[in-house]
Amino acid sequence: MKIFKIVFIALCTVAVLFACSKKDNPPTPNIVGYWTGLYGTVSQPTPYLDYAVLFRSNGTVRVFDDLDTSNSFRSEGTYTVSGNTVKTTYAYVGMPDDTYSTSATLNANLTTMTGTWGRYSSTSGLGAFNLTKQ
Repeated sequence: MKIFKIVFIALCTVAVLFACSKKDNPPTPNIVGYWTGLYGTVSQPTPYLDYAVLFRSNGTVRVFDDLDTSNSFRSEGTYTVSGNTVKTTYAYVGMPDDTYSTSATLNANLTTMTGTWGRYSSTSGLGAFNLTKQ
């Protein structure tokens, strides 16, 4: 009977430890930094045009329509990261009603992403894109 009590107490202790263990959520991937890549359009959805994106640590994003950021049109907006999905919404500076949205999937190394882009809240319909972290 004494062995039964010891085994019972040990099993209860183990059960309590497993029941109270903290379940950690995976950390949000850090994509902050400068990314360059290509995007496609409705008439040619396969990415072929240069562009660049700056993801800032405060959740804002700047999108350039060329790799030459000093001479390109720029857009400002926000981004979110959930798991390996990155979503952005942005508008060209001076045209706040002309918004675009994207949805992309990050690779496991967090060095590339591929996705689609669309007008207003739609994240598809205007073409595909890819980005590589610099």
